[in-house]
Amino acid sequence: MYFLSLFGMHTIFLSYRFTGEDPSELDFILSNMKSSLESVGHAVVCSFYLENFFKQNRFDTDQIYTYMLERQRECGVFMAFIKSEAKSKGMILESNRAVELKQRYVLVHKKGLYLPEFHERAPEKIEFFNYSELFNSLKKFH
Repeated sequence: MYFLSLFGMHTIFLSYRFTGEDPSELDFILSNMKSSLESVGHAVVCSFYLENFFKQNRFDTDQIYTYMLERQRECGVFMAFIKSEAKSKGMILESNRAVELKQRYVLVHKKGLYLPEFHERAPEKIEFFNYSELFNSLKKFH
């Protein structure tokens, strides 16, 4: 991780709301976010891409949280993705861990949304109006 950040590349923990979301929409958004970040040399850790692993190992929700909070230690950047005002227990846990680990905290949110539990913690914010704008912004993330 330290080696990567010397050259402006980071390992990014991508946090998002899963419960109640449309999996195909999440796949589109998260895949494009991941691709955009990887296109400029970053590595991305995201639970969305571990679903098969969780199913094979019969992880329940609490086991997934525990596993991902441990994986979060590998990352220098915490990136919280928010597209609605709906709450997420997992994102709150991950946000708390980011503060505990003193990770660089970046909030990625749809314009017009304000969630104090994230906005007040994030010194860096990336606002987007549409997904095309978001993906282009992430291609400039350093």
